[in-house]
Formats: sequence, structure tokens, C-alpha cells
Amino acid sequence: MQCPACDHEAAQPDFGDPLCCPSCGAFYAKALAARQRRENSVEAVPVHGVAVKKRGGMKWFLAAGGLLLGGYLIASPYITVYQIKQAAKARDADALEQYIDFPRVRESLKGQLNAKVMESAKSEMADNPFAALGVAFAGAMVDSMITSFVTPAGLAQMMKGEKLELKGAPQSSGGDAPSVRQSREPFEGAEMSYQGVSRFVVIVPDENGDGPVRFILTRSGISWQLSDVKLPL
Repeated sequence: MQCPACDHEAAQPDFGDPLCCPSCGAFYAKALAARQRRENSVEAVPVHGVAVKKRGGMKWFLAAGGLLLGGYLIASPYITVYQIKQAAKARDADALEQYIDFPRVRESLKGQLNAKVMESAKSEMADNPFAALGVAFAGAMVDSMITSFVTPAGLAQMMKGEKLELKGAPQSSGGDAPSVRQSREPFEGAEMSYQGVSRFVVIVPDENGDGPVRFILTRSGISWQLSDVKLPL
């Protein structure tokens, strides 16, 4: 009997313990089981080769994870636009609140309209002593109009390339003041593109040919949010 542990081969006759090796004292059964486990673990491949395979598998796993993450980061603004579109179609104000920074959009639109009012009033400021009062009054009207227009329903209407129309007097920002026609879907026919790492633009053509409306999304971490709307003034 050859010992699986030390390869000692007992001479015959051997009057020692038939279960143990007379040379190293190892039990034949335990030594044989341990040897089989070692052989099965390496599978006839050198130890260094196994280590290389393990490292190669980990590198492949990390590379695949990096590709998936990179693909998601590239597609994330398109996903956000789709989510905004679905929420606008469903007129889900709560969902739109997650994807649209309403305070920033209101401030941007106020700035655009006030600048347009000032530009139109420049030619009258010198000759009309009441022009400054008119500009101040117009600025107050702009604030009231933007508060009424920039609602989930109002933005959904702009996403369709339609002009805003009020039903009656201005309402609070939480109401659906603008009437929304159902002729087009939100972002229908829109062009989308990156304008930098953290800026994504959706260009919606105007149905009356007055110029496109640009919806600006900005990135925060790995998420995107609509933060600005540029009107064709």
C-alpha cells in the first residue's frame, strides 16, 4: 500500500496498523481524500494559471460593468425626456415635478420676456415721459403671466409647439390655466442633442412657424432635470 501523503510504500508483510502509514503516520483514507481535493481544485492547471484566469475574469466583469454604466449615462437624458413626455401626456403634475425645476424655468422666462419688453420700450423712453411707468406695469404683467403659464399643463402645451392661451383670468401656479389642445404629442418631431457634458437640448418646432422652442435639461450627478425653456421671441 502506497501512502497518499508521503508516497511511502509499505513492505509486505506489514504488521503495523493497516489504516495508517508506518512512515508518516497519516491515515490512508484522510490522506487520499485530501489529495483528491487538491487535484480537483487545480484541475490539472498550474496554480499561477488559475490565478491569471481569476484576474482575467474580474477584469472582464469590471469592463462589462463600466460599459453598462457608460451606456446608461449617455442614454439618461433621452430617458428623462421620455419620462417627461409620458407624464405630460398623462397630465401627471406630481411626476412632472420630479423632472422639471419649475422655479428656474419661471425665472428664466421672466428674464426673457422682461428683456423683450425693455427692448421694445427703448425707442419710446426718450419721447414719452410715461414710458418708464408703462415698462414697470408691463413687468408686473409679465410676472403674473409667467406664474399662470408655467404649470404642468402650460409646459405640456409648449412641448407640443403650441402657443399658450388662457381661459379667463390668471390662476395660481398649481392650476391648469392654459387650455391644451390634443393635436400633437409632447416633443413630437423634436430634435435632441448634447450641448456639453451637463447640458442637453430638445428643440420643438413651432406649429405656426414662429421659431422653435428649446427645452434645456441640465445634469445633476447621474440624473437630469428640465431647468430652462427658450422661447422664439
